[in-house]
Amino acid sequence: MYELIWNTRTKEPSKVLDYLKDSYMQRTFEDGTLVWQDTKPPEDPERGSIRCLLNSDLWGGKTISVGFRKNGLKVLETMPICGKSNIPDEENLHLHMDRKHPHELIMIVQAVAHAQN
Repeated sequence: MYELIWNTRTKEPSKVLDYLKDSYMQRTFEDGTLVWQDTKPPEDPERGSIRCLLNSDLWGGKTISVGFRKNGLKVLETMPICGKSNIPDEENLHLHMDRKHPHELIMIVQAVAHAQN
């Protein structure tokens, strides 16, 4: 069914269908090194320490509410809480917010813009 393979650079595991494994194992980076290996690397993947902007630890475990004006009315919206706490850098934080929480990111940007006015 599925087999685990590991990225040779990031050490991150990935599940692939067993009939696709051979094609994955032939992939190479631009420098010619293999992208995937089928044995678990001895070292663990590197983990970051940046938390998602919706992580409950940043908000004291409370529900996150953002207030801003929309069409002249004050809007208070409650955002979901995200447990992601191992983002490696700011670029990946922005990617995480854009992919996992696009609506909430728009709300945050609007709230910040409103606070600056």
